[in-house]
Amino acid sequence: MTARIEHPIAVEGQVQAAPLVVKRPQDWTISSAHAGNVRVMLQRLGVPETRINRNTAHGDNDPISDDPMAQQNNRVSIVFLNSTKE
Repeated sequence: MTARIEHPIAVEGQVQAAPLVVKRPQDWTISSAHAGNVRVMLQRLGVPETRINRNTAHGDNDPISDDPMAQQNNRVSIVFLNSTKE
């Protein structure tokens, strides 16, 4: 038997940092677009729109690598929330 996860979902987009001299002002736009694209994909795969509680852009503010300019900081996170209330 396969368990079905019914928790609400948050989709979060992040991008790698750039040196200040070549800082891209579109970091927030890019991370928002990444999260938005994943949201659309989830909906096309059958996840109800009402289940996706938020779509968040973090720009380059949430690196997972010690090197903020590392490519692995370009990512989208899908977070299963505990309840419908945060």
